[in-house]
Amino acid sequence: MSPQEPYPPRRFSVGNRDGAPGVLGFVIIGAFLFTWWEVGWWALLILLGFFFLPRFLLFSGAFIAVGGRREVNAQLMRVARLENERNVVGLINMLDSEVRGATKYSIVRDHAASALARLRDPRAIPYLVNLVHDQEEMVRMGAVTALGALKAKDAEGALLEALRDRAPIVRYVAADVLGRIGAHDAIPSLRKALDTDPDPEVRLATVESLVLLGDRESRNRVPDALKAVSWRARSNPRRRRLREAVETGEPLTPWIRPTE
Repeated sequence: MSPQEPYPPRRFSVGNRDGAPGVLGFVIIGAFLFTWWEVGWWALLILLGFFFLPRFLLFSGAFIAVGGRREVNAQLMRVARLENERNVVGLINMLDSEVRGATKYSIVRDHAASALARLRDPRAIPYLVNLVHDQEEMVRMGAVTALGALKAKDAEGALLEALRDRAPIVRYVAADVLGRIGAHDAIPSLRKALDTDPDPEVRLATVESLVLLGDRESRNRVPDALKAVSWRARSNPRRRRLREAVETGEPLTPWIRPTE
């Protein structure tokens, strides 16, 4: 380029420190960081959208995402407050919430069910039974766990349905709960699950519950169930205790969780 030719116009750059463009660049970077802090992986989509979408769509999406995260946090804080106040009725009402966060672990219904499990109020049982058919597997698991904490023998039918759930984690918890609440009528269903369930962890929880319920024939199935799971699972103190009970012929009592 000769000295007489004009310089081409400078393109906008976030890194340009000359005047307003530089300030605007820092503002944009700050907005990205703030969005990442508020909504996590949504920030990446917003960053990509900055180069391909009209600006008004970009910032509208950012405000909607941040606002949705705040709504989730507000409802989760409300669940915690209701639990602290031991407000069982309020928590039961929260079981109807449709609010869900960015992950499967931030569903308000699941947190409300877990809070009711810790409060151990039997008034929650019929409402938790309804959640056994929820569309979200974490909510179904939370409901089954809560029914176990409440020793809800009246909910045995719902727990047997959960033993056939499509999600292995729900079947695992249902098998565990049926043994913990002493559901002797569930022994035939647990035997069937032990024979047919494709998940080795579920089969291990099933045979453990059968031993808890006094089904002596199932004690012979424990070694094979233990071999089918990982070394880490076999080395768990709870599983070692199961193996020792079978080897010595002693009765097995429910494992006490740290939260109990």
